[in-house]
Amino acid sequence: VFAIGGCGFVARRRDVISHQGLSELSRLLIDFFLPATLFHSMYTQFDPTRMSDVLQPVVAQAVLLVLGVVLMAGASEFFRLRSPRGTLLSLAAFQNNVYLPLPVAIALLPPAEGLRAQFYIGCYILIFTPVLWSIGVVLLSGRSNSGSRSTSWRLLLNPPFVAALAGLIVKTTFTFAGLKLPHALVHFLSLMGNGTVPVAMVVLGGILAEVRSVRAAEKRAIMAVTVVKMFIIPAIVLAVLTLSTAGDPVFRLVLMLMAAAPPATNVSLIVRRFGGETSLVASVTLVTYLLSVVTIPLWLGLYSVITG
Repeated sequence: VFAIGGCGFVARRRDVISHQGLSELSRLLIDFFLPATLFHSMYTQFDPTRMSDVLQPVVAQAVLLVLGVVLMAGASEFFRLRSPRGTLLSLAAFQNNVYLPLPVAIALLPPAEGLRAQFYIGCYILIFTPVLWSIGVVLLSGRSNSGSRSTSWRLLLNPPFVAALAGLIVKTTFTFAGLKLPHALVHFLSLMGNGTVPVAMVVLGGILAEVRSVRAAEKRAIMAVTVVKMFIIPAIVLAVLTLSTAGDPVFRLVLMLMAAAPPATNVSLIVRRFGGETSLVASVTLVTYLLSVVTIPLWLGLYSVITG
């Protein structure tokens, strides 16, 4: 999985993919591949008679957001960091929900359980996406009115969010009406979804390749975000999962994976578009994603050993 990301990194550094090409590839991923994956997983995995399957990851995502904000606010105060508080809170609270968790979950799990993992990831997006593109824009840009002035419904109702929500609605409607989507359409969505993992990792590698230096950012801030995001949050989630053994094992694995994931790549896109601490965001992104090559297997390994 990481080797595919490495291909994207090398391709961007050698200009096989240009900056514009990377943006277009990212748009292709967000507008086509990822929506197909999320709609397909929602439609095939959601059971309208079990709404708890949706509520559980939605609540878990809300808890992860609050946990990141609280811990980073405390760390910022303790270390007296000079970097903008909103940027630090966003980097700690908004985790990578798709680019890493999705391919890692698919790589680790059998096909049937991999589809369930995609379903849970789609449920996380239902709350994560609107919060990131509203409150996240305000925090990262540093302007209290940036959300109302700059964030449009097109950003809030972006294709991945709409696809995940549409999958739930279509499955619920068709279930109670006794209908099914045509097999050809379901198969088409499945084939499109198969391209999500390699395209996502190539895009992620290309984004990391565009980070040139960490010298301009506050090094204590980079260290504080890294410790909170990559070590403290996953340690807390691991402790909770250890104490409570109930629930779907696939959901528990996805939750551990979410907790161990580095900051969301869309944070970089937001500061590029709306303004903000681009140097700090780029530096934290580079450090945490390189570190995740070690820490994600570490946390998943500990989770596997402790929980059996």
